[in-house]
Amino acid sequence: MRSVLPERYLAAGQAISKAHNVRVLLLIVAFLAAMILWAPLLSRYAPLAHREDLAIGYLCLISAGVFIGIYRIFQRDKAMCYQLCYLCPNCGKPLYSSKGYEKITGRCPACQKTVA
Repeated sequence: MRSVLPERYLAAGQAISKAHNVRVLLLIVAFLAAMILWAPLLSRYAPLAHREDLAIGYLCLISAGVFIGIYRIFQRDKAMCYQLCYLCPNCGKPLYSSKGYEKITGRCPACQKTVA
């Protein structure tokens, strides 16, 4: 699909999108690696009486890591918008959204005004 944004925004939007996708892929790989390592570590090192407690604690730790990772991804996207001047000329907020809303419609995700 062709973008309706002005040319000056296209390169910045593509750079932010590419970096966002790489970070999401790394988060998924880290999550899967943690889940794959979970079973052998639990069966080898946890005493039989406390396996459920350790499993719940480990899952809580992984969940917290995933939520922190997601939060950091969105914070980094926002920082890249400011760094690359990918901001709405009307309201000054970042134009990037992970859904690509601004590329399709040409409107700011925050104020809904036309950027083009």
